Amino acid sequence: MIAVRIEIKRIDSDKSIKTTGLLDTGFASTDPMLPEIYIPARLAEKMGFKLNRGLHIKSTISIYEIDLNILGDVDVRLCVNDRDTPWVKAVAVTTPIGVPYVVLSSELIEDLNIAIISLRGLGVWSFKDEIGKFRSGEPIECW
Repeated sequence: MIAVRIEIKRIDSDKSIKTTGLLDTGFASTDPMLPEIYIPARLAEKMGFKLNRGLHIKSTISIYEIDLNILGDVDVRLCVNDRDTPWVKAVAVTTPIGVPYVVLSSELIEDLNIAIISLRGLGVWSFKDEIGKFRSGEPIECW
């Protein structure tokens, strides 16, 4: 699996958290026009989200269809040393019991301008507008 360093910020707050997000999971947003980001329950609580809001959607991760709780809107951006990256709006989702790391939907990966080059080791990725400048994946951060 390949992970990248990201920053996540609630729309209604200036507080942000830096962590890693997985890219190559097959996680597809329910609505292709609204990118989603899966946030583990522990991180969601740290960000101040209420976990039992009662809003649920069905989504697909790889070949599995799962129920997700909608947390709310967030801004997401990539953290790299040599360039400023724009904030991208996404819908934050979670499950009560799930994987302990952040997962980016394929739609969010597209909106963040990411091209996956290689999945070996930590992986290699690039920005689509600078193919040829390879960037190494990050160790996965668990919550």
